[in-house]
Amino acid sequence: MKVARNSLLFDTLGPAYVALKEHGLWAQQNQLLAAHWGEVGQGSTVLDLGAGTGIGTLALEKHLPPGARIIGVDIVPAMVARAKKRLDASGLPPQRVDFRTGDATAMSDVPTGSVKAVVANSFLYLVPEPAKVLAEVHRILAPGGRVVFMEPSAEVDWLASLRSGATHAGVALREPLAAGQLVAAMTAWWVAGSLVGRRSRAELTQLFRDAGFEKVEFKSTLSGLGQHIIAERQA
Repeated sequence: MKVARNSLLFDTLGPAYVALKEHGLWAQQNQLLAAHWGEVGQGSTVLDLGAGTGIGTLALEKHLPPGARIIGVDIVPAMVARAKKRLDASGLPPQRVDFRTGDATAMSDVPTGSVKAVVANSFLYLVPEPAKVLAEVHRILAPGGRVVFMEPSAEVDWLASLRSGATHAGVALREPLAAGQLVAAMTAWWVAGSLVGRRSRAELTQLFRDAGFEKVEFKSTLSGLGQHIIAERQA
């Protein structure tokens, strides 16, 4: 059921998804995820949940120090197959980047306390059992490890968003095709959030605390349409 549900979402919104993930604005989101993931050093493992076709995972790899690795996990086999093709084309070794088909609520192939950071870009709001996902994330994180998610915001300051968006008007005029692709992709992202359901900060805070995360921090992004959620596993 989970695979069928996510496959349907991918088949319906796939072109918009790829357009958004390949846009420079999304690359900036990956940079911000990496900026928040804490002390990821040599030998560390980072897990990317909802890795999809691997675009974000490969972008995140560029922010890893030597000797670290990133594992991209997605429940839809077709997405993972495309991600592996991207990996083959990149020339990166499997010791550096690995893609796996898996359920984020039961990652039995990931040992307890073995991961330094868990990241996800627009993932948790699509999950039917977020409490189970966060409990599993808490299990696999090493003490002091961080979870950094980017999610659509349920509490949008539309005036601030419009002001922020106006600052990019010059870019839109210079690159109208890219701007149009971004608007279409962001619209699809927002519609998907409306259909599936965005969670308030209070709801998200409670979910994370129930999973064992004591401190949960939020940072606004994407002109207020999105938010970064940062939490750390206590020692």
